Amino acid sequence: MKSERKNSFLKQSVFVKKQAINMTGVSILKRLSCFFKRKSMYFTIFAGLIFAVVFYACETMSIYDKEDGKIVLKLNGSDYLRVRKSLKTKSAELNLDTNKFILSIYSSAGEKVYKGYYSERPEELTVEAGAYDINICSQTFDEPAFGKPVFGDAKTVVVSDGNTINVELLCKQINCGVRIVYSETFKNKFSGTGLNLSHNQGNLFYSYTESEYAFFNAGVLEFVYNDSEKDTVLLTRQIEASQMLTCNLTFSESESGSFPTFKFSLDTSRVWISDEINVGLKKPDDAITLAQARNSVGEKEIKVFGYIVGGDVSSSSFNATAPFSSKTHIVIADMKTETDRMQCFAIELPSGSIRDALNLVDNPGLLGSALTITGEIVASYFGHIGVKGTSEYFIME
Repeated sequence: MKSERKNSFLKQSVFVKKQAINMTGVSILKRLSCFFKRKSMYFTIFAGLIFAVVFYACETMSIYDKEDGKIVLKLNGSDYLRVRKSLKTKSAELNLDTNKFILSIYSSAGEKVYKGYYSERPEELTVEAGAYDINICSQTFDEPAFGKPVFGDAKTVVVSDGNTINVELLCKQINCGVRIVYSETFKNKFSGTGLNLSHNQGNLFYSYTESEYAFFNAGVLEFVYNDSEKDTVLLTRQIEASQMLTCNLTFSESESGSFPTFKFSLDTSRVWISDEINVGLKKPDDAITLAQARNSVGEKEIKVFGYIVGGDVSSSSFNATAPFSSKTHIVIADMKTETDRMQCFAIELPSGSIRDALNLVDNPGLLGSALTITGEIVASYFGHIGVKGTSEYFIME
């Protein structure tokens, strides 16, 4: 009996031991599995960290591989000296201190790089690669004013990685001066104290006793007479940068004195113009000048006032004297003696009665005549703004 119990106990012990061994094996396997799973997770995390570090390093290297560029500025001294000399020759001495010129530099995104006096700029401006707008001027100019010529320059430059770009700025006049000399005949006809000069930048009154230059930005300038609170535009003029324009205003009822004369004198750095204008022959109220027509491109059935100044036109010139060879067009201008192609309009003459009446081949005597032309203002006719599809005309006696 004891022997049987002993054998049974031994069997159970062996079974328990086997079970324990089996359980231990499973446990070890589970633990090993968990270990390797954890190792895999750790490896994944570790690999990810390595990748992130490498990626960041590469990105950092690529950022720092982009070297900044530099801008070095220089104001053209010889041009500056020419300007001073021209001012002296015209009895208009000005104190142009380039150290006090206002310099501004902005990126194409509108970010300010520098704004201040030219003399206080850094010798080298370190900037990121990109485009930059550079502007320099002798003084601020926000509205028309007397005795305020502005000199300077404006440029747009592109700076590449690691390169230095040298920028040469000029000292040139960037606005226009206008002076009016009133004759006694003009003041007798247009009673009052002066004319109002109207410009899209603002208005400025020019009295009959004024003698200084009034300055405006380039654009269209209207000479306006006010009578009993009614404004009358006597003439319109397209003014350009660097022009110094003197307008001698007279008035005459006579046919021989009813046309303006126009002459140029060219300075080395500023364009000085003397303009004799007789307002005895005024444009009709329903017509516009060439200067106004330049802002009406694309409009049809527009009546334009001007003087016939020639024919046989090209993009750069026209024939101002007889004989003429082309019947298809004429050239008109705001001034009877205009010689600058840029200031003129070519007028298309369609075949028929209009061409027969206005072409200079058959009618050379029309040269110098004042007239109105009705048609479409086009952006390009012989290379410049002009009139096509002429439908009506009227020659003013």
